[in-house]
Amino acid sequence: LDTRQYRSDQACGDEYRSDCAERFFPWRTLTGPEQERWLLDGPQRSGARWDILGQQVFFAATDLVAGPAYGVNPDAWDGYVANRD
Repeated sequence: LDTRQYRSDQACGDEYRSDCAERFFPWRTLTGPEQERWLLDGPQRSGARWDILGQQVFFAATDLVAGPAYGVNPDAWDGYVANRD
């Protein structure tokens, strides 16, 4: 997946923080609409026995700040929560 060229602008001013509501907006996309349609429909139409998906950013939720504070990377899927989920 290309998560650089077609995505919405990064949320939260590129800062590692969790209190940014923008990262939850449902219209935000990391892949862009065309790739998202392919991702949802393409593998189902394939006759392949295996599905492997390559991408360059961490998919799971992460906490990048030590201690009780919680910080997320807006440059990865954490910045596009609705799109990831």
